[in-house]
Amino acid sequence: MSRVSSLQYVNKDFNIKNRDATNKKICVLAWRDSFNALKRGEISTKTNCTHVKKNVRKEYPEFTEHQCELVRQSVGEWFKNNKHLPEWDKYRKSFPNVFTEDKPFKQAEILFDTTETVVEEAPAPEEVETVRHYQQMGAKQIETPTGFKIQF
Repeated sequence: MSRVSSLQYVNKDFNIKNRDATNKKICVLAWRDSFNALKRGEISTKTNCTHVKKNVRKEYPEFTEHQCELVRQSVGEWFKNNKHLPEWDKYRKSFPNVFTEDKPFKQAEILFDTTETVVEEAPAPEEVETVRHYQQMGAKQIETPTGFKIQF
């Protein structure tokens, strides 16, 4: 059972419709706490988003330890896929090891470049495919319905 499906029965915030907003809310709270824990001008050496579990405990005190871990994993996965959002711009300088990508759409650009350079061949007409098929079967010559003879 996935994280979302097991959590959606515990709290409505984790159903399919609300889970992105909930993950974002917890992430924003965690980053705010992480940023506030730094001294003015300090640059963190952390490589992960911290304070997630603390904020989950604060927002959802009814969750068991196992459910908190599921939420933490869900938030972590969501954050990993949404590092490019402008909400995180104010934290990028203070947490350079977390936001390591210089170009947020680098993966999309690579995908775009590779798919754009692929040249698709136009499909051969059915008649040409039929002639190739006969040639592969070992025929030396075929005659079309109009009387035209094709030799291989």
